This record gives sequence, C-alpha cells and structure tokens, in this order.
Amino acid sequence: MADREIYLNAPLRLVTAEFRFPLSPRLAGDDLLPLLAGVLGESLPIIEPAAPDGFQLTIGPGTSPSAIPGAGYRLLSRDRTIAVTVGSSRLAVETTAYEHWEDFRDGIVTTALQAVGEELGAMAGLDRVGLRYVNEIRVPGAGADIARWRPYIAAELLAVANLAAGRAIRTVQIALHLDIGDGAELLTRAGLLEGHVVDDTGPLRLRTPPQPGHFFLVDMDSFWTRSGEYDKWNTHDALLIASRLHEPIDELFESCITEELRSEVLRRTP
Repeated sequence: MADREIYLNAPLRLVTAEFRFPLSPRLAGDDLLPLLAGVLGESLPIIEPAAPDGFQLTIGPGTSPSAIPGAGYRLLSRDRTIAVTVGSSRLAVETTAYEHWEDFRDGIVTTALQAVGEELGAMAGLDRVGLRYVNEIRVPGAGADIARWRPYIAAELLAVANLAAGRAIRTVQIALHLDIGDGAELLTRAGLLEGHVVDDTGPLRLRTPPQPGHFFLVDMDSFWTRSGEYDKWNTHDALLIASRLHEPIDELFESCITEELRSEVLRRTP
C-alpha cells in the first residue's frame, strides 16, 4: 500500500467508481432482484430500487456532469456507508467511508465486479470507467472572504478572484480538463461555494452531517472511454484501468491545498 497520509479531519465526502458496459439482457430481465441478492446480498443486505438521478449530489449550475441514469437496484451495507447500484448497462460503487484506494479497490469494487461480471456473466466488455472524488474543504471562520482562504488553498486556484477589482465575490468556480493518456481524462472542478454538494437525504449515511456556510470544493472526475473494438470482459483488466485513473488523484488534491490547511484543519480531530 502506498504511504499516503490519512487526515483525521479529511474533507472527502463521497467516492464513486463507475463501470459502464453494453446493454445486458440478463440485467434487464424481471429476475434481476433475486440475481443480485444471490451474488451480493450477503455483504450488502439492504436492497432498494435505484433512484433515477444517480449520485447523491446537489451541485450548483456549471459544476456537475450530466446525470447518469440509475435504473435497477441499489444494494447497501447495514451501516449505509457503501452502496452498489446495478442497472442494465451500469455498475456503480459508492462510499462515504473511504480511507485507502487499495482497500476500496480490493474490497467492495472487486466484489461487485466479480459478482456482476463473472458470476452473473453480465458484462460483455467496457464502454467507460470512472472514478469521482468529491471534497468539501471547510475552514472555520473563513466565510466568503477570499483573503481568508488564501493561506489554505493553492494560489493558482484563487487567482481568478484577482479580476474582481474590489467587488464583492459570491462564488469562485474553475474547471481543469486534462488528458492523462491512453483514452483517460481528468476533469477537476473547484471553487468557493456555499452550503454543501453531497446530500444527506441520499441513500448513503454521511460520516458527519452537512454543514452550513462557505466551503471550497475540489471535485475530481477521472475517466476512461473505450475506443475501437471491445475486449472480452476481465475483472483484472477493469481494475487495472481503475487503478490508472486513480494515479493522479492524490497528487492533484495535494497540489490544491497548502501546508497551513493540513496542519491547522486536516490533521486536527474533527
């Protein structure tokens, strides 16, 4: 396991791994519920219909990717911190209790891929793989004043505020879209917002309730899309793609913050 710091007061609110594949007749049939219960019910015993709006995010205009259909069923852990949603052409694994990538990948992500892709034989290939990390960075007392955020957020992310010429700033939002090679891309949205983006009315229980006030969003969506012919389904290959998508995420997040934020906020007991 890589030597990465796990912050006591981590701002990470939601992590999602998504796998899209060609339409599966088996997952579109009327017997989907007993099939899923048979292969995933032991570890994820709470089952409910999947909501049509997918992720439990409520992000303002211009900061959220297009909605992803959520047809099928959602299976949850007893503590409702892990969810696996399975539809006719999509499998998504979400958690609000994330610590290490390796634990997430080798645990519930592998379990879900093996269950749907191998035991049910329902995934003929891959169209898209995506990883999404949503961080809500909160600094007590910072509020909407950009000057109070400058010690904590990388100067490059706040530079656009210099264009305000003394006028009151309501929000700051930027987007950075990177080509990370071999069909993979990384879209990062960041900005100073008010309220929260991860919704406490969704299916997953949050580690801490949403807080009022201003926060700095760092929302990273790393994804790969197929080009050319389909390779035969293989769980190992799907996990390799996911691991490659994860490679730039930690480094990019650390580049967005300062040592002051680490020492004064993130390393402190919540």
